[in-house]
Amino acid sequence: MSIYKHDKNMAVIKKQNSKVRKDKNSKNIKKTLKTKTNPNTKKLTKHVIWMEKKGRVKKNNDLDLKEKFRKELEKKQFEPSMKMLIRITESIKQKGSRNKTTLSRDTKTNYTRLTKHVVWMEKKGLVESEIKNHSIAIALTSKGRFFVDTIL
Repeated sequence: MSIYKHDKNMAVIKKQNSKVRKDKNSKNIKKTLKTKTNPNTKKLTKHVIWMEKKGRVKKNNDLDLKEKFRKELEKKQFEPSMKMLIRITESIKQKGSRNKTTLSRDTKTNYTRLTKHVVWMEKKGLVESEIKNHSIAIALTSKGRFFVDTIL
């Protein structure tokens, strides 16, 4: 606590994220909070309190909730869209190995969504990533070419 303004009758004391105004002559204390909270955090906190009242949560601990939601997200496996797989493999087959940004533009898809599909395809052995001219190029493997020929 540090006093940063001083008058005869008033002293303003600075605390972490709040200001406390104290009148020296009286015992009245006015406190104004200056915290900025995210509206999503407020919603989450209200939800946790509601769940506590219903007896569904024993602790009001955001870390436990974050851990719980993280585990639920990890359980869900990525399921690729067949339409996206065809677009990606067809584009690579026609134009050769492409970097992700160009491939994203050619297939008219979101970069993040494309990356998820490419990672899935790498795990299955359909494509491989190689470093080319300071960028990552995606190329079809023999298994990927067979996949494209079978589908198309």
